[in-house]
Order: sequence, then C-alpha cells, then structure tokens
Amino acid sequence: MILLDAVYINMGGGKVLLDHLMTELENTNEKVFYLLDDRVQNNHIPVKQTNKVQFIKAGFVQRARFYKNNKNSFSSILCFGNYPPLYKTSAKVFTYFHQSLFLELPEDLSLKQKWVYGLKALILKIKIQNTDYWMVQSDKIKNALAKKFKISENKILEMPFYPRLPDTKQVDKIENTYTYIGDAFVSKNHRILIEAFSEFYQKFHKGELILTISNREKEIIDLIADKQMKNIPIKNVGMVDRTKVSEILQCAEYVVYPSLAESFGLSIIEAIEKDCKIIGADLPYMHAACEPSLLFNPCDKKSLVEALSLSLQKDIKKSTSKIPNKIFEIINLLTHHANQR
Repeated sequence: MILLDAVYINMGGGKVLLDHLMTELENTNEKVFYLLDDRVQNNHIPVKQTNKVQFIKAGFVQRARFYKNNKNSFSSILCFGNYPPLYKTSAKVFTYFHQSLFLELPEDLSLKQKWVYGLKALILKIKIQNTDYWMVQSDKIKNALAKKFKISENKILEMPFYPRLPDTKQVDKIENTYTYIGDAFVSKNHRILIEAFSEFYQKFHKGELILTISNREKEIIDLIADKQMKNIPIKNVGMVDRTKVSEILQCAEYVVYPSLAESFGLSIIEAIEKDCKIIGADLPYMHAACEPSLLFNPCDKKSLVEALSLSLQKDIKKSTSKIPNKIFEIINLLTHHANQR
C-alpha cells in the first residue's frame, strides 16, 4: 500500500498540488492510504472505497504517533510536506521538499518568524535520515537543500509537477491589466506591489490591479481600501477557485510577481500557460521557473514602478516557462516501489 502523507497541506498552491496528486493516484489500481490535515476534511478529492483516508491535526505529536503505530504498514511513502517520517519505516520513502524558507530567510522577516523557521529547519535536520529520496521542484532548491543539510545530490530528484487550469471562455486580453494570484503572506510582498502600482497609476492614469487576498489579511485589506478611496483601481476579489483564477489570467495582460521566497511559483507557470507576460522579481526562483518579460528588485518600490512603466510599451517580449511536468514520473516511482513488496 502507498501512503501519501500531506498533514501540513491545507490551502494555497500546496493544496492545488495535493489535489492533483490525489487525482492521479486515484486513477491507478494501487491501494492508497491518505494521511491528511483535518482542515481539509470537507474539502478533499473523493477516494475509492478500496482506499483509506485519515485526518489528524497538523502537529508533530499526532504525526509521530501515526508513524510509531504504522512503521511497517506501507511499501512506499510520499511525504508531501517537507518533513520525512518521524520514525524510521520499512517503506521506500520519498519526501517532497518545497519550503524555501527552511533554506534561507529573507531579511525583512520578524525575529519571531526567523526563530520559528529556524526551529522547523532544525527538526528537519534531526529526521533527515528517515527518507530515502527527496523530491524538489527546481535545480535551485536541489542545490540549496544539498548544501544546507549535506545531502548527496543523487538522493535529490527534480520532480516539478502541476495541474492545468480549467479551460474557460476564450476572450481577448484587457490591455494594461495586472494581477497577482495568492494570499498576502509576509513573504509574498503585497505591500510593495500595492504602493508601486499606486505610484505608477498616479503618474500614467492607466491600468488596473486585480488581487486575490483573503479577509483575514486585515492590514493589506485596509491598505487596499485606502488606495481605493484615492481612486486607485485596485480590485480584490478574495480567495477564489481555480476556474475563477483561470478567468482572471485569461483576461490579464500581465502577472506581477514580487514574492521574496518561492520554491516553485505555481501561478507563474499557470500565467504563462494563459499567455500572460510576467513582471518578475529578479531572484533565483524566478529565473529557474521562466524567462520573464520584465524584471525588478522586489525590495525596491522605485524598481517596480519602472518595470510597470516599461510594460506600457508595445514590444514587450512574451514570457516562457522552463518547468516540465513530471506528475507521471512521481506516480510511477511510488507504484513501482509499491509493487516491489
């Protein structure tokens, strides 16, 4: 039996990838056990009667108890949440690592956030021998993971994967429309985008910025409201489903990506598939994911204003993706080792 352990995945791009993994595993004839975060109990991919699902709270104690009781229950395991099993098992174990903040911390994180991520990285280091292989989304993450935790590079497999967005009605791009898909976590750097777009609009009186920020991000929501009071055309549509994301990208001319830390950047790939041009942070993750149309320094508002200004020109090159989709290679690895037992 295969175990898919996704205890720490409950929202955002990680949840999108989890749903894709589950869908493809459900298309096989293998028996699969899903260990999931209890926050997705009412929002997960339906599974066949021959497969099993268990929900637990996303904590070390509950997860450790599960592995202690099931050390010899599985033939292959995919830990889809950065951490290997908390106990050594008899299975062939793959750990999918996609948290770049365990590798390098942006300077503008608070001391508390740096302490939390530092502690999580230490726990990862302690349990590093409990996995046979690591899977990562890019060469950048592979190199950083190998260096930080002294892992042999032949134990780290580059396995990027992503689902296609739903097809939506074909419409023409709306000129000078900008968007950024994702919630306003600190590392996503929404504030500098909002301030730069406001300055850009006040100078040129062109453009609209569309964001997808949840109501719990009150500080950024209040900032948007303040800009709207000043007639800056910023629209927040809230957290939306993938069909709505597809519709937004279908219409947008540009996706602006100021994030300070990404292991992959799913919305970059999705945007390019929807023929959007990328105005991207001049950081390694961006260069690993694509050839963007325009670049800027994500810590410098003036640099982003300049990039937005350049986007008004008519000869801006298209963006191109560098990421292959290896979902079936991942499934084949899991099923191959499941059949070896």
